Amino acid sequence: MANHGAVAYAETLQSAYMKMETVEHFAQIALVTHILGRQQPLGDEDVSKLLLARTKYKSLRNSPPLLAFPVAANGR
Repeated sequence: MANHGAVAYAETLQSAYMKMETVEHFAQIALVTHILGRQQPLGDEDVSKLLLARTKYKSLRNSPPLLAFPVAANGR
């Protein structure tokens, strides 16, 4: 599957589809922030707060992992 792009899998087709929708949504956000020149990566403290909030709404076992986008040294 070289050069295929993103691949998602899960226990059900609907779960795999929703994971791919999440990837696509994050990609759109990353593209828009890149075009606007306003990418601001979250710090460790902010990521920890998001992970804690996520556990209140859905167990970590059923949640897709948070995606990380590489950021250059200049923040872009």
